[in-house]
Amino acid sequence: MKTHGLRHLAKIATVAALVIGTATMAAPAQAATPRVTLVKGLSAANVRAAATTASKIVAVVKKDQYVTLLCYMRGQAVSGLYNRNDNLWYRIGTGKYISDTTVNTGGTRPVTPACTSTAPAPTAGRYNAGIVKAANAIKDGSYGGQCAIFVENMIRKAGGPSVALGSSNGSGYQTAWAKYATRIASLSQARPGDVVQYYTPGKGPHTAILLSGTSVATALERDSNFGVASTVGGAGDRKGGLVYTHRVRDVVSYFGTSSYMIWRLR
Repeated sequence: MKTHGLRHLAKIATVAALVIGTATMAAPAQAATPRVTLVKGLSAANVRAAATTASKIVAVVKKDQYVTLLCYMRGQAVSGLYNRNDNLWYRIGTGKYISDTTVNTGGTRPVTPACTSTAPAPTAGRYNAGIVKAANAIKDGSYGGQCAIFVENMIRKAGGPSVALGSSNGSGYQTAWAKYATRIASLSQARPGDVVQYYTPGKGPHTAILLSGTSVATALERDSNFGVASTVGGAGDRKGGLVYTHRVRDVVSYFGTSSYMIWRLR
């Protein structure tokens, strides 16, 4: 009887252990939100209102201070102590972004999910309708000059601010817009009259005005001095500072899928 009782107790213990083990395994694992410090050798890092050094400094992270990385997005490419031309930024709070070059994540790959948006997108900016009207008033094939100058002129015609991008021949064009405009997260949130700013190293920058569409496949833009034959209903503008309407998919095909930012004048 003692032997039988011991065996019975052993079976109960085994079943209990299996049940407990199964319950433990069934509990979903919670993904840890990364908490990191600054990279070695850096005493402080600026936190920005947007993913660009042209935006306002809203906080400063000090050496040995921990920050929680909530999500990532692509912004201005910057260089740090250990990596160069890094366009990865992390959101660490509402309206707070820090460059990947400054935080110790163990590499250059994102360690969080992507941010779903950079900011709530209003239905349209106060200058958007006027910008589209001014751009469409220019006849196809008319001289519009350099792409950025054409867009700056259309903004002024719409009663907007006097935008001066300078003579930057690189990613500075993209970040310069932060002084005058709010960045829109994606084409799905874009509206006619928004500015599309492209940049790819080796191919230079290009500036255009969005006319319609909410995806790369459907969107159209109005610009000047785009050097690829892809105009709607025409042979195309092979530079020469001429104004045409282009398919965004053709411009993206030339510059690359991650080459553009969308801006809305404030």
